[in-house]
Amino acid sequence: LAYGRTSDNVNSLTVALASGRIVDLRPGDPVDAALHPVLDIGKNNADLITREFGRFPRQVSGYAMEQLLTSHTNLARFLVGSEGTLAVIVRAEVDLVAAPTHTVLVVLGYSDMPTAADAVPTLLSHRPVACEGIDSRITDVVRARRGNDAVPHLPQGAGWLFVELGGDSLPELIDRANGVIGDSGALDSLVVTDSSHAGALWRIREDGAGLSARNAHGKPAYAEDLPRFFAYAIKVSTRYVELSPLTHLLQDGAPPARHAIR
Repeated sequence: LAYGRTSDNVNSLTVALASGRIVDLRPGDPVDAALHPVLDIGKNNADLITREFGRFPRQVSGYAMEQLLTSHTNLARFLVGSEGTLAVIVRAEVDLVAAPTHTVLVVLGYSDMPTAADAVPTLLSHRPVACEGIDSRITDVVRARRGNDAVPHLPQGAGWLFVELGGDSLPELIDRANGVIGDSGALDSLVVTDSSHAGALWRIREDGAGLSARNAHGKPAYAEDLPRFFAYAIKVSTRYVELSPLTHLLQDGAPPARHAIR
């Protein structure tokens, strides 16, 4: 949150195209002829891209088509997140930011993740460095695969927010952490000032993201989780109608049509 998206911090790239051609991508420089068809995608679909892409800060799934608009074309940032499907990155020039002197992690427990999501807009006013969520499915699978000690004590709940604060004064950060708790509406909370303890908690999120693709019995998790997923999606979509693509599915009885980008 404090540092923006990866693409926000990328100044230029040197990439290898499928043909083997090496191309430098820097805003303001002439675009290599091999990439002119990519620019045509932006020109030919400008209305659709303007309407559907880059609408909110964390819209980071898929290709960053908004970077192809002629008003601010940035092919380097367009390639960020493409994971080698468009080109292979061989060199990158990025911005560096100073890490805060101190960090404090506030762990907030909620009855479920939709309830935790309700609290996020208020918590963002406290200017966290990071804010992430996990639910009991992740903690369950981490315990099953790595043992009970792999999941440190968490506050009461079945969904948790990890809110990290950064600054130069530890006492000030603790005061801010108490302010976060006061505004959170959480069932229970925990303030962590020790970096090792905080690292162990963040590791649940890091390990669980991959491990939770399969359940505790080693089977794909999506099938057994679909009922819970749709229950969550319905609950969330009633609260965040404008943000939920499932709104159309629930109202119209069919998935929304996908627009073709040519």
